[in-house]
Amino acid sequence: MFDRTSEFEGSKCHQIHIRSTTMDNTNTKDPVYLDTFPLTTRIGLFLRVHALKLLTSTIFLFLNLPGVRDPKIQPTYTKKYASRPTLETRVYIPRSYKSGDALLPLYLSIHGGGFALMAPKADDKFCSEFANKYGVLVVNLDYPKSPASKFPAPSEALVDLVHAVLTDTSLPFDPKKVAIGGFSAGGNLSLSVAQFPSLKGKIGGVVAYYPPVNFSVPVEVDPVVRARREKRRIEMHQSVAEWLFREVYSN
Repeated sequence: MFDRTSEFEGSKCHQIHIRSTTMDNTNTKDPVYLDTFPLTTRIGLFLRVHALKLLTSTIFLFLNLPGVRDPKIQPTYTKKYASRPTLETRVYIPRSYKSGDALLPLYLSIHGGGFALMAPKADDKFCSEFANKYGVLVVNLDYPKSPASKFPAPSEALVDLVHAVLTDTSLPFDPKKVAIGGFSAGGNLSLSVAQFPSLKGKIGGVVAYYPPVNFSVPVEVDPVVRARREKRRIEMHQSVAEWLFREVYSN
């Protein structure tokens, strides 16, 4: 359920969207805020999303039980930064790394979950295996979730955490070799974070797996989506996803 390594290995790079962070931010347009759904629709979708939140929380409680998870995929350690004390950061240092070795490349990972669900530990397997296979320091970041937190709160929280990581002298990384990325909503947020003026010149690349970046085409008429999903699944996911997006970006 939470194995991202196979996606990384099988992608052959054609699913990875890479953008330079040396872009010109002066031409960025102001955000467009969407109208909200009717109240009754919002209540129904609110209940559905919180049922999913309860389900995922229950799964994580089970995974936290002793002996359930493989200890090899656990982070080297976890920590919280003063700038965002409620958000846990998970650090994966390659097991082969020894004190005094050359500084490591740094990959900042952001988990997915429709902006509303999941937690960094969902990507423990991917982050741990990526760190150990490629000799990269991986730092797994968290962010406040929708519908309680609206745009740009998640992006701003992540920017604070990125600054905290980049100034953390206890982490053995090369500041000239920093990349950020994530899956799904995490990919969207990685693209958002990389465009903040305060991080200009500090992030060398973005690796965004299947990020939702174009909400201008309704799901029900997107030929790519329709080719992949049955009609009933499209209607169900469209309603929840569109509501979450409106909750995040509505004014």
